[in-house]
Amino acid sequence: MNWRFHSPHARGEIDVIAHLENVLAVCEVKARANDDFGSPLEAISARKQFVLQRAAFEFVKQHELHRMQLRFDVAAVTGVHVDVLFDAF
Repeated sequence: MNWRFHSPHARGEIDVIAHLENVLAVCEVKARANDDFGSPLEAISARKQFVLQRAAFEFVKQHELHRMQLRFDVAAVTGVHVDVLFDAF
Protein backbone atom coordinates (compact mmCIF):
# COMPACT_ATOMS: atom_id res chain seq x y z
CA MET A 1 0.00 0.00 0.00
CA ASN A 2 1.34 3.43 -0.94
CA TRP A 3 1.55 6.31 1.51
CA ARG A 4 -0.26 9.37 0.17
CA PHE A 5 -0.74 12.92 1.29
CA HIS A 6 -2.96 15.73 0.05
CA SER A 7 -2.86 19.35 1.08
CA PRO A 8 -4.40 22.47 -0.45
CA HIS A 9 -1.13 23.19 -2.28
CA ALA A 10 0.51 19.81 -2.87
CA ARG A 11 0.05 16.10 -3.09
CA GLY A 12 2.29 13.09 -3.39
CA GLU A 13 2.77 9.42 -2.77
CA ILE A 14 5.54 7.08 -1.75
CA ASP A 15 5.65 3.48 -2.99
CA VAL A 16 7.89 1.97 -0.29
CA ILE A 17 9.20 3.34 3.00
CA ALA A 18 11.72 1.36 5.04
CA HIS A 19 14.13 2.12 7.82
CA LEU A 20 17.26 0.63 9.26
CA GLU A 21 18.77 2.26 12.32
CA ASN A 22 18.73 6.01 11.58
CA VAL A 23 18.17 5.79 7.78
CA LEU A 24 14.72 6.23 6.28
CA ALA A 25 14.73 4.81 2.74
CA VAL A 26 12.10 6.13 0.37
CA CYS A 27 11.81 3.93 -2.71
CA GLU A 28 10.10 4.70 -5.99
CA VAL A 29 9.07 1.57 -7.91
CA LYS A 30 8.82 1.76 -11.71
CA ALA A 31 7.81 -1.25 -13.76
CA ARG A 32 7.74 -2.09 -17.46
CA ALA A 33 6.79 -5.31 -19.21
CA ASN A 34 9.93 -4.88 -21.35
CA ASP A 35 12.38 -2.16 -22.27
CA ASP A 36 10.97 -1.45 -25.75
CA PHE A 37 10.07 2.08 -24.66
CA GLY A 38 13.07 2.64 -22.41
CA SER A 39 14.24 1.63 -18.99
CA PRO A 40 11.99 2.17 -15.98
CA LEU A 41 14.83 4.32 -14.59
CA GLU A 42 14.29 6.78 -17.45
CA ALA A 43 10.78 7.44 -16.11
CA ILE A 44 12.17 9.07 -12.96
CA SER A 45 12.22 12.65 -14.20
CA ALA A 46 13.46 15.67 -12.27
CA ARG A 47 9.81 16.56 -11.62
CA LYS A 48 9.10 13.08 -10.21
CA GLN A 49 12.17 13.37 -7.96
CA PHE A 50 10.92 16.73 -6.68
CA VAL A 51 7.42 15.34 -5.94
CA LEU A 52 8.91 12.29 -4.20
CA GLN A 53 11.21 14.47 -2.08
CA ARG A 54 8.31 16.72 -1.09
CA ALA A 55 6.23 13.66 -0.11
CA ALA A 56 9.14 12.29 1.94
CA PHE A 57 9.55 15.57 3.79
CA GLU A 58 5.83 15.58 4.55
CA PHE A 59 6.05 11.97 5.82
CA VAL A 60 8.96 12.92 8.09
CA LYS A 61 7.02 15.92 9.39
CA GLN A 62 3.78 13.99 10.03
CA HIS A 63 5.56 11.13 11.78
CA GLU A 64 8.05 13.31 13.66
CA LEU A 65 11.08 11.52 12.23
CA HIS A 66 13.29 14.61 11.98
CA ARG A 67 16.37 12.81 13.28
CA MET A 68 16.27 10.21 10.49
CA GLN A 69 18.63 10.46 7.54
CA LEU A 70 16.69 10.31 4.24
CA ARG A 71 17.80 8.15 1.33
CA PHE A 72 16.03 7.94 -2.03
CA ASP A 73 16.15 4.60 -3.86
CA VAL A 74 14.61 3.40 -7.12
CA ALA A 75 13.45 -0.14 -7.89
CA ALA A 76 13.31 -0.71 -11.64
CA VAL A 77 11.26 -3.74 -12.68
CA THR A 78 11.53 -5.01 -16.25
CA GLY A 79 9.50 -8.15 -16.79
CA VAL A 80 10.57 -10.34 -13.86
CA HIS A 81 13.97 -8.67 -13.40
CA VAL A 82 14.42 -6.16 -10.56
CA ASP A 83 17.29 -3.69 -10.22
CA VAL A 84 17.53 -1.50 -7.13
CA LEU A 85 19.50 1.69 -7.31
CA PHE A 86 20.35 2.79 -3.76
CA ASP A 87 20.84 6.49 -3.03
CA ALA A 88 19.60 7.28 -6.53
CA PHE A 89 19.23 11.02 -6.00
